[in-house]
Amino acid sequence: MSTIAPPANGHVASTQDRLDAIERKLDHLLRVAEPLTTAPSALAAAADVFDEQARHASARGVDLEARLHRVLALTERLTDDKTMDALEQGLALAEQVPGLAAMVTDMADEQAQRAAD
Repeated sequence: MSTIAPPANGHVASTQDRLDAIERKLDHLLRVAEPLTTAPSALAAAADVFDEQARHASARGVDLEARLHRVLALTERLTDDKTMDALEQGLALAEQVPGLAAMVTDMADEQAQRAAD
């Protein structure tokens, strides 16, 4: 928390000066905090939208809770260190596929050329 500095001329600030400084700070705090006043209604609106979508899904026979549990279980498996290592190895191998395909094509071309000769 900041303090109110005395004026540069060394005189002690008047009570009115101090009250004015406090009022400016309060105005600033109110402007900064104003967006927080809309948060409860925004959250309520988001909850209403989610509830409506959940009702529609349920009417179609979708069990959102069961699906959420499955998604969480899959996320846990996907982010396991062993799975991440295997995925990284698979991606590294996939990056080599174009070069391997070109090499196989060259070998097939050579064999076809030898057979034609």
